[in-house]
Amino acid sequence: MYLPFGDSLWVRSERSKNADSLTRVASRTTLERSTLPTMSSCLSTAAPPSDADPSCGRRDGRGNVLPYEILSKIFSYISHGHILHLRHLPFVCRSWSFVILHEAKLWSSIRIDYKLYQHFRDSKYYNVFDYARAENFISLCVSRSRSHLLSINLDFSSFITWSDVAKKCIRWELVPLLVTLVGRLHEHALRWHSLEWHSLFHVSEIISILPPCLPQLKCLRLYSFQWDLGNELIFPGCPNLEVFELHEHRKYRRQLLANATHLK
Repeated sequence: MYLPFGDSLWVRSERSKNADSLTRVASRTTLERSTLPTMSSCLSTAAPPSDADPSCGRRDGRGNVLPYEILSKIFSYISHGHILHLRHLPFVCRSWSFVILHEAKLWSSIRIDYKLYQHFRDSKYYNVFDYARAENFISLCVSRSRSHLLSINLDFSSFITWSDVAKKCIRWELVPLLVTLVGRLHEHALRWHSLEWHSLFHVSEIISILPPCLPQLKCLRLYSFQWDLGNELIFPGCPNLEVFELHEHRKYRRQLLANATHLK
């Protein structure tokens, strides 16, 4: 039976069809999104499965994705040694997400600096630093780096101002993260390969966290270094140290090189 275009029954029928179509599209979109890793999975403390197949990160259905090895080199270059620089890329596609979440080398450069501090400040609670999430992130980096040697960068000079508030933030919120980075039994410190340290304060607190020896450390660079007055602590022994750079304050050579006689 013919129904005029303006008939209310026809209008209701067309609206119902459109609603069903939109529902199907929304369901399909939700399903596709659910299959992609979210940022919460990035910050999860669970390590990636060891039996993951790298081949699934090489290509999509069209076969036009760059090889895993090339993507890992590109991501390593643009990260500038800070995995947080790649935090948005897992949302681009499955292959990018797979490479970022499974390439251990990308996670082996670990920085504790102002960028990390800013990233884990919770704007919902007056910009309070979320220490638990930051600690989980450091644990994640250590876990996903697997057996790779670690490059550590402590850049406290990246704070814009050296106010009393900034000093307290560093001392009570960032320095304790070193406990996780070293390991409760110093197990992670065994993999430290290089250490770059930009700091003006809290030297004694940091050295007290470090183990007596860093056996794998081969490169040590210190910038704007200032030894705490009355501090008798000695930097850990580094029997395999090959490169040592002390920028400014050469008067602290005794405390730093007491256990590195081969460099004197």
